[in-house]
This record gives sequence, C-alpha cells and structure tokens, in this order.
Amino acid sequence: MTTDPTITWDILSVLAAAPLDGDPPFFAQREAAKQKTDDASDGEVEVGEALFVEACPLRDSGCFPALYSREAICNEFTNILMLHGGRMSSMELGTWLGMEEDDVARVGEWLCREDGEPSTKRRACKIFNPAIQQHAFALVESLRARLRERIEWHCGGSSSSNDEYIPSLEELARSSQSGEWAPIATVTTKNLARELDLTCDEVAWLLEEELGSFYASSAFAVTCSKSGVPEEVYNRRVADRYRYLERQLSSALSGVTAPTSLEKLLGRDFGEEESAATIIAAVQSLSESGDIYGTLSFPPKQASLANAIYTPHIYSRGQRKIADSFYRTNGYLTTKKCIALGVSRNRIEDFVKESFPNAVLLTQSIIDLDAICRPLEIAVQSSILNKTFVDLRTHVPADIASREEDMKAIIDVHLVALLREQPQMHDAFAEGIRTVNGDMALFFSREMVEDCKALLPSIVEDYSKQRAKEIAGGEGGGENDLIPLASVAEAVGKKYPDLLVLQSDHGHNFDANDAISWSNDAGNDGPLVKFCQCAIFSSELQRMCARSVKAELAQLNDTQHGVSVSSQAAAKIANIGESFEASFRTLCHLLQMFSKSLDVIGSRAQQSSEGESIDRMVDRMKRELLLGCGSCLARLITEYYSFKHEGETEIRSRLFFESCEEAGNATAAVDGIDLATMNFPSYELKCRKDDSGKTLSDPLQCLRSAYAGSPGLSLSQMWSLCSSDDSSNSDAGKKLKAFVEFLGEVCLTLVGVPFSILDKKTEKKVLAARRERLLERLDKSRDNEEMARCAAILIYQQVKSLPIAGIDTANAVARLFEHDKKIPPEVTQDLLTLRTCDDSDAPMSLILRVKKYGSAKNAKALASLVDKEQH
Repeated sequence: MTTDPTITWDILSVLAAAPLDGDPPFFAQREAAKQKTDDASDGEVEVGEALFVEACPLRDSGCFPALYSREAICNEFTNILMLHGGRMSSMELGTWLGMEEDDVARVGEWLCREDGEPSTKRRACKIFNPAIQQHAFALVESLRARLRERIEWHCGGSSSSNDEYIPSLEELARSSQSGEWAPIATVTTKNLARELDLTCDEVAWLLEEELGSFYASSAFAVTCSKSGVPEEVYNRRVADRYRYLERQLSSALSGVTAPTSLEKLLGRDFGEEESAATIIAAVQSLSESGDIYGTLSFPPKQASLANAIYTPHIYSRGQRKIADSFYRTNGYLTTKKCIALGVSRNRIEDFVKESFPNAVLLTQSIIDLDAICRPLEIAVQSSILNKTFVDLRTHVPADIASREEDMKAIIDVHLVALLREQPQMHDAFAEGIRTVNGDMALFFSREMVEDCKALLPSIVEDYSKQRAKEIAGGEGGGENDLIPLASVAEAVGKKYPDLLVLQSDHGHNFDANDAISWSNDAGNDGPLVKFCQCAIFSSELQRMCARSVKAELAQLNDTQHGVSVSSQAAAKIANIGESFEASFRTLCHLLQMFSKSLDVIGSRAQQSSEGESIDRMVDRMKRELLLGCGSCLARLITEYYSFKHEGETEIRSRLFFESCEEAGNATAAVDGIDLATMNFPSYELKCRKDDSGKTLSDPLQCLRSAYAGSPGLSLSQMWSLCSSDDSSNSDAGKKLKAFVEFLGEVCLTLVGVPFSILDKKTEKKVLAARRERLLERLDKSRDNEEMARCAAILIYQQVKSLPIAGIDTANAVARLFEHDKKIPPEVTQDLLTLRTCDDSDAPMSLILRVKKYGSAKNAKALASLVDKEQH
C-alpha cells in the first residue's frame, strides 16, 4: 500500500470481514490506535474515522469503486475543485468523486482543518452561499485571487498611465507607513460578499488572511468600532474618484434589460459618500458618451435614485417597434400608451420626431392627421350638405375622444386647417356652431340653426299668450318672461329626432315642464339642451319674448275693456316693429356718416390743383349715395307705414318698388341691413300696369291718394328727393342735404320713431363695428373684384378716417390713392392688378398681400407691411 493508495474489492472482502464480537478488522484497529496516539490532543477522532474512503472518480477510466486513503482522497478532492473553478457544492463533488454526500462532507472537513498546517496554508474551506442558501467547498487560493481581483477593480485596478499608477495590495501593505493616504476609492465588505457569493464573515476572514497586519491600520481597511468586522476597503492612491464611480456604474448597468430605477439597480447603500445628483450626472455622461447603451429619465426638480429610471436601448427598440406598429395600424398613440411602452413623458416629443416626423403632438395624444381628421372632414361636409348636425366623437378613436383638450385641438385647429383646402366648406364650417367638452363634440350647420330659429316666432307667440293670461290672472309679474328652454328643446327635438335620441343616450331625458337653465355655464344637460343654449339663446330672443308678452298682455287688457284690436297677432306686430327700428337706426347712421365723408373729400378738393375735377367726382358720389342708401331708407319707411296702417293690400295692388340692382341683392340689403354693405341697391317707386298693359297713374300721385293728408304728402316728397331724374349731378349734393333734413322733420310723425342723429360717440362705435364686419367679409371673400374693393374701402377708412360705400365711389377713391402720399404706390398697384385678374388666375401671394393691406390699422402699419413684403 506504499506505492498504490487504493485496494481492490476482492482483497478488501477478505480483510474487512468483521469478527463475531463486532469489533473492527485488525488493520483498522492498528491504524485507529496509531492515529489516536498522534492526535491525542484533539480527542475528536474515533476508531475507524480516518482510515479509508470509498470513491469512484469520474476521471478514472476504470470506473470501479475503490478505497482511498485520507491523503489520496484529499488530493482527488482538490484536483476536482481546481478543474471546476475552485468552488463546488457537496452534491456536485459527490457526483464527480463517486462518493456519498456525507463522505464528501467528511473529506471536506479534513481539508478545512489540516492538522499541523497554519491557516494561511489551508488548501480548502467550507463556505455558505446566501443567494441560494447552500453550503459549498472552495479552494482558499481561488477565493483569495477573486477577492484581490474585485478589490483592485473597485479601488482602481491596474493602470498603464504613470500619472494614475495603481499599486497592488502587496505594495499598499509595504507602503502603509507613509500615513499620507486620503480615502478616494472604497468598496464595502457587504458589496464584496454579494459579488463573491459569500457571507460578510467569510469576506472578513479572507481579508485578514490577505492583508495580515496591514488590515489593522486605516490605510486600507476600516473596521466596525463595535464588532471589529471589516466594513470598507480603501485604495487611497486612486487619482480619479469620478472615473472609478463611472466604472462601477458601467458594470452595474451593463446587464439591465428593462426600465429600472437606479436605487433598485444599485442598492440603497451604493455610493453613500456620493450625492444622488453626482450619480445621476455620471449615468447621463456614460449614456451620452456611448459607454452604456441606455438612457436615464427623471423629474428635473425632484431627482433621486428612486425616481431616476434607466432604460436600456435594447428595451426601447423593442417597445418602439410595438409603438410603430400600433401607430401605423390605428393612426394615433396616446401618452399613456407611450409611457406604458417605456417612453418617458419628457421624451415623447423626441420620440415623435424620430419615429413619426409627420405626426402631430397634442396634449395627451400623437395623431396622424390624415387618419384622424379625414373622417371628420367627410362627416362635417355631410352635415353641411344635409343641413343637419354630426356627433364628431363617433368618428374619432375613443382614447382620443375622451380627452377634451385633444378634441378641441383636433377640431378647432387641425380640422379647420384641412377644410381651408375647400373654401366653401371652410366658410360653412365657420358659420356653423360647434360645442366640445368632456362629454360631447358636436357640429351644427348654419342651415340647421336657421331652421330652428325659424320655429321661434310660433313658439314664442303661443308662450306669450299663455304667459299674458297668467300675468293677467295674478300668477306672477312680468320679470320672468323668457320662454322655458324645455319648450324650445321639445320643438327642436321633433324637427330633428336624431338629436333627441342623442340627448336620451346621454341620460338627460326631459319634458316641456322641466326647469332647465338657459345659461351655457349651468352644466352639461345633454346635446339637445347644449344646442339650444349655444345656438338659440340670445339677447334678441329675450327681447322677443318680453316684447311679445307685453303686446299680448296689452291686447288682452284692451279686449277686456271692449277696445277693438287688430286681428294680427300682437307678437308679430311687436317683432316687425323691433326689426324696423334696428334697420332704421342703422340706415340713418350710415347715410349721415357717408354724407359727412363726401363733404370732407369735397372740401379737401378745393385746396388741390385738380379741385374742379374732384368736385364733379364728389357730386357723382353723392348722387350714388342718395339713390342707393337714401332709396333703401325711403322704401323701409314706406313699407312700415303701410304695415302699421293696414294699407298693404292697397299699396301692393297699385304700387311696387323696382330695383336697379339684382332682386336678390335688393332684398338682402333692405330686409337685413348689414354694416359691411359696400353697395346699396337703388329703388324707384313704380305703378303697376292694368290688364291692358297701361300704367295706372303717377306713382307719387297714387301714394298721395292711398294715404290722404300729410302722411301721403310726406311720403311722396320723400320719394321725389331720392328718385332719379334728369337733373344734373351738381344738384345731388343739395338734394342729399335736403333729404336728410326732411327725414329729421317727418320720421317721428310717419313711423313713430325719430330720425337717429349721428353723434361722435355713436359714429365711433359704428365705424369700429363696420371695420370688423368688413374684415370678416374680406377674409371670407373669394371674388377678386370684391376683395380689391373691400380692401380699398378699409384702407381709406383707416388711413384717411373717411368711411365710404358704393361701387363708383370705391373705384373713384382707388384712383385718388395714386396722388396720396400716405398710401404707398405698391398698394395701389396690387389693388389694380387684383381687380383686373380672373378669379382663377390671381396668385395666392397677391390675394394675401391685399388682405394684409386691408387689415392695416393706420398709415404707419400699412407702410410697414409694404416694407416687409419687399424684404
């Protein structure tokens, strides 16, 4: 057995036969007695403990079980550990040695306490892995090597630069007497234990073995004041602590595959001497330099390791593919979806620019305009053509429809921009009514609004009769005469059943007796109610109701007292009277304002070299004003007087008003006087022909016979002043002045309303209102000649403070631009060019310039616009 430490089973089967009394074989007794003598001091070795071990190592080609002596099996044990990295569990060792796990533990114990050897010479040791809660055996030298490697990595490692030379542990130990160290790079024993899969006690034991007496000094290791256990290891000659920190962070972040907070990645104890701002700045620097493949996001004002999230690029690329696929399929992304995919809120804008350069970033959504806005455009066009409404939320994905801010941006900004490609649809959309809030997004066409407003007279009339009876019966005063919203909503719902169904779908059912506020801020009571609040309610409705109730109440009182009353509804009479007064005041103000401007132009002409020619031009302007605005006012007065005195049948059977303009324009100009009117139609009073085709009589004579006395005379004189005749233009100024003065005398007698005098305060208001309406008309206009005329009228009003109207007047004034120093010649040329262009040939740049000129507030602003266009 001196040359071969093993013995075969055949020999052992004879030698190992136990005696009958149960004692061990003779050789076991002798060996045990010898060992007991040698180890008498231990007192732990029992008979038969350390003799032989049965094993069958896998490296043995024979693969037959054999008995190994203690020294031989320890060598096999060590060799197996060396072959497998210096560390194995008992189970793994048992597999490779062909031994039972208990025998492996016994051999390991032999190696861990090799008698007679100092602790620094031990070949193996027993360790505990906290991560898997399992004991294992390891070569002491292997553990030391790994410990040295981790310490040198954390505390500086090796360096090829002379200026940043990092000494080895042995050199640190030899140089520890200098006493001039400054703690720069550290690593805690806790971190070492985690990296080596050891306990802190095992790391402390290894540090003592590694550093020896140097461990006790503060040059390299710091111990706990209470337990004496090593807590930190220092390398005080590392020149760049920040570079050391970056290496630590690079190592910790290199294996991350999903967004994780720095606190979770690094641990709360990481970089205790460093502030969170320093660590975050280091990670950002590594990311920007490309040393780590990821990005860091955190709240700017509340940065900490807990809320600083590191997202690796590999994760971002995967999530980006998901986002790209979702966007291409659905045409939108929400910020909530982006955050769920790992795109932080402060990176969403960059993400959009990188992935979707043509997308639009809203408050809480990212949208493809074609995918989201085109269906809305089609729905709006359909509602305009069908004169109805559309629920816009049904044409938008639910994720976007539920976000009020995004819906408002889509409808008010992007849909409007898309509709500008079709000017007519854009104008119709602008004239309609849209309401967008958290529960609804509706568009109502202008035609639908007008149709619903046409329902009001009959509804108000019925209501005013009922309300008048209530007041007469003592059931309340007249302070609450506004028709209930529920009554109007019920009538609108009958005309538009789909809107009534939508109202029901929103859970807001009502009947005509419900008290619903007209206030638009009263809350959300459903689409139908919201439509009535936005489209139907107005100050005009309030006046109509108050006027109708008052008229019905007066008629009811007259009837009760036996007074004869008109067969017409009192509400209708009151409404016509209110409409007349509004149009009458407007025409009075415009007539005086334009007449004053022409007088100023004439007075300025006398001071110029071309005074005589300008005087003749002003006379033509006054004639146009008298035959236009003057005849409109005369017709309005005549019709209202006839209506009040129930003479409509007489007048209509014998007289009529002939327009020198198109009938459509004439009707629009009188029935709804507009402050933006640039050309008033011209009317003449004519007699009808009888069945034989002969004219009955002179129209003025017919007028006097129809209304005997002073009213007939006043009406005929008024028409004689504003009718065209063979008189020269030089008399137009005198006739215009006489016409205004005559109206001031007879209007109160004829129509019960005095002629409205234009004072400075009223003139200022009318000028401002006219400019606003003209700007709207200029913006919406698509006719080149109309745009040029409108811009010229606006420029003359703002630069010269002279409002004008009439086609001939506007053209004449445009010719005066050429001699006016306040108006740049470029403006005059552009206006002339636009007037002579066909509607389809005018360059868009020219149209935009003319519209900008018209919006100028004064001469200085106009000159500035010209300078900008030139540069």
